Amino acid sequence: MRMNDTPTFPVFMIDRKGWVLGATDITPLSRTSLTGLCHASRAGVRYYDAAGSIWTSTIARAPYPVNIWTRMLGQVYNPSFAIELGWTRGGTFTLAELQDELCRCVDADDDILTQFMEPEKLKALIRETGDFTHLFRRMKKMNII
Repeated sequence: MRMNDTPTFPVFMIDRKGWVLGATDITPLSRTSLTGLCHASRAGVRYYDAAGSIWTSTIARAPYPVNIWTRMLGQVYNPSFAIELGWTRGGTFTLAELQDELCRCVDADDDILTQFMEPEKLKALIRETGDFTHLFRRMKKMNII
């Protein structure tokens, strides 16, 4: 596991609570807010990339420290700013493993992923895709990620 490598985009981002998002490039991941900075250190996000690798990230550089004062300031004044991420590759995954993980997220969902579609139908759509790119495009087109 080497630091400073980066994921192959697009990526699915999944946190430990089952929150799912997608990114087609690093641009949206390179900015955050004070509140986002404070939450990022506890998020436990895994990134599933187009090359079949699983990644985690850390904030390598930010203009503010993560402390109680930053947390309090973020409740009143929450500016957006650039950050630098450090990446660690943690292993690989198969399409079936990603589909299983996404289906677990659907099962744990609180009407975010499933607000416009029944869970069983969404899981069927996830499972019937034949490759990563098709799965990502389908979920993006349906405004799920």
